[in-house]
Amino acid sequence: MIKYLKYIPIFFLLALVVTFLTGCSSNTQNYNIDAVQESEEIILGGTDTFGNTSAGSEDIKIILSYEDDPVSQRVAINPVSPASSGSLISMSAYIAYSGTETSYNLKAIVSELDGDSADNHTQIAIKENSGITDYTTHWETFIFDGENISSEKTYLLNIVSDGNSAVSGQEIVIRGENGVDVGPYDLYQTTYTSAPFGYTTPSSPWNQSKLGSYNEEISIYATYTASTPAEDIKKPLPIIQF
Repeated sequence: MIKYLKYIPIFFLLALVVTFLTGCSSNTQNYNIDAVQESEEIILGGTDTFGNTSAGSEDIKIILSYEDDPVSQRVAINPVSPASSGSLISMSAYIAYSGTETSYNLKAIVSELDGDSADNHTQIAIKENSGITDYTTHWETFIFDGENISSEKTYLLNIVSDGNSAVSGQEIVIRGENGVDVGPYDLYQTTYTSAPFGYTTPSSPWNQSKLGSYNEEISIYATYTASTPAEDIKKPLPIIQF
């Protein structure tokens, strides 16, 4: 009997090893199930932009002027597509101001090019900044509400000024670049000479044909959060602790 007692520790050790391996197999199966479930989700990617992010040095388009009478314009140049689909965060336009210093109002609009039909551009997002008192040349940023955009569609980043509140001597321009090495880019522009100056309720869809292609570009861009399918993201293997 005593001679068999020396084998008991070995049997006990083998039993522990079998229990350990069985537990690992069970845990691994659970992790694999979780990974399959997560791959069906959509994971938000990074922040990206589309449009012209360069701060231009030239006055390209007057969006509000008041000499004898107020004149307001709705302008977009160079239709663009985002690199990937996602949700809008903001739009920024490089604005210069001159003349009588009084507060002013602007609306930023993202329109899908020919979204309704040819020359009828569907409004995707709109945001007003009112009571602006920055009279320096600056990036004016408009915050959106996460509206969806698609990499398979083309958009017009357009801006319109409030001629209803204009005062004599006031002028607002959007800056950019021009010259033989710029573009040519497509111009979409609507001019308003009477109330409500296309501002109170900007037309949606925006019915405006291309006016031509020119060697100029305005400084205007949109920021968005890209959405990426989870299967395109490489995940680290889970760490199993005992």
